Amino acid sequence: MEDTKEHAKYTRLLLEKQDYTVNVVPDEETAIETLKQREPDVILMDIMLGNGNGIDFCKKLRKGDKFANIPVILLTSSNDIKTKISGFQAGADDYITKPFKIQE
Repeated sequence: MEDTKEHAKYTRLLLEKQDYTVNVVPDEETAIETLKQREPDVILMDIMLGNGNGIDFCKKLRKGDKFANIPVILLTSSNDIKTKISGFQAGADDYITKPFKIQE
């Protein structure tokens, strides 16, 4: 889930070059609808969203039964340790700081 078109395009291109199938959604509402249709192997999610917060959305995923076991990787430009800790406490499996390289 990425609300910035440029970041979404860059991330999609990097992952598709590695033969991953990528679905990009801009917000929580679209993410929920997409998850209901097709369960992904992993969720990459920006923390700062135009209409929400990736950490809060991660908490929602972890509270439910259906999507609780999908790995979540948070993406953000923030290097703040408190934000990272909040992400892990919310149930994120990993945290990548933008900009990033595919090797990460």
